Order: sequence, then C-alpha cells, then structure tokens
Amino acid sequence: MDIHPIRLSSKTFTTWFHWLKDELRPAYAHTLLSINRDQLIHVDRLVMLGSIIRKEIGLVFDRDEFAAAAWLHAVRESPPLREEILDLGRAWTYEGQSELAEIGHDEEDLRAFVETRGTEFYCRNLLEWSPFNEDARDRIIHAILHYADQALDTDDPTLTQALVVAHKACELHRV
Repeated sequence: MDIHPIRLSSKTFTTWFHWLKDELRPAYAHTLLSINRDQLIHVDRLVMLGSIIRKEIGLVFDRDEFAAAAWLHAVRESPPLREEILDLGRAWTYEGQSELAEIGHDEEDLRAFVETRGTEFYCRNLLEWSPFNEDARDRIIHAILHYADQALDTDDPTLTQALVVAHKACELHRV
C-alpha cells in the first residue's frame, strides 16, 4: 500500500477516491481470474446502485461514504491483497490477546477473527488520508465488515443496509 500524503493533502473526496480506485484497481483486475467475477464492474455497479437505493427505497446515507464502502468491501476477496490482510490480522491478534481469548481455540473462528481484524486495519489504513471524520470511517468499516451477513437488520446503520441491498441486487445478476 503506497499512500501519497502530498497528493492527498487537499483531502477532497474526489482526489482521495481517484487515488483509492487507482490503488485497488490492479488487485481487483487480478481477482477476475480467481473468482470468475469482474470486481471492477461489481464495485462500479454497487456505486451506481447506491443512488437508486437512496431514491427508490429511501434509505438516507452519505453517497461518498457508500462509494468508499462499495470499493473497499471486496478487498478480502482479492488474492493479491489477501495475504497482506491476514498478516495485518495476525499482527493485531498478538496485540489483542484479551479479545482473542473470547474467541476460543476453534480454528475456523480464529481464522475469521484474524481476517476480520486484518480487513478492518487494511481499510482503516486506506481511509487514513480520506476526508471522512472518525464517525464516517467507523460507519464505512461497519458496512464493510457486516454487509456479508446478508441479513437485513433495521437496527443496522443505513449505510450497512444500503450495501447489503446493493450487494444482494448484484448477486441476483451475478455482477
């Protein structure tokens, strides 16, 4: 991950978002070969669906936050990023022993925990130079980590609900 603080010093969403897409595009292009889905088309379609969801369903959420969540939600599905994400999760695991103790020793639960923490840290690193405040970053991270639950819970933040709806719509058309 090569963050360019000078280029991003203006902290405008457009500048940061173009940088984010440039950063993720090579990894997402590679993903087509491994999961047989074009991640670039998928994330762009999610961004487009965000506007439709706001208009037709009436969920209220920030469009820029949604665009960021749409582009970041697929990082753990990308083989070129997967090992880096797992390394970040393993590093956190050693520092967060108390939370880890609650997980137990089930290997599958531990791997999911490590992957989740790694995804969170990876995405927080990418969001570091974004124009979003800490609350917005937390909403984006929550959406990224919980969209796959696929259970639309009205208690979830609207950004998460919107990402779940958009992702389900894409899955129906397998894009």
